Amino acid sequence: MTLRNLNIAPRAALGFGLVALLVLFLGSFALLQMASMREQSAEVDENWLPGVLELGELSQSILRLRTI
Repeated sequence: MTLRNLNIAPRAALGFGLVALLVLFLGSFALLQMASMREQSAEVDENWLPGVLELGELSQSILRLRTI
């Protein structure tokens, strides 16, 4: 039985079913990627950001010393 032999209702149901499966797949993939992004964001927040803030304060201190 080919797709052309089916009536409109089964064809529409098949099409919507495929779209629903695609949405479920993309949704689960997005959730996994968001979890990975959350882990990477936590690493940046815990490891990199304090050093960057300290460098900014050090730069300001050096500029203050140069003006003296």
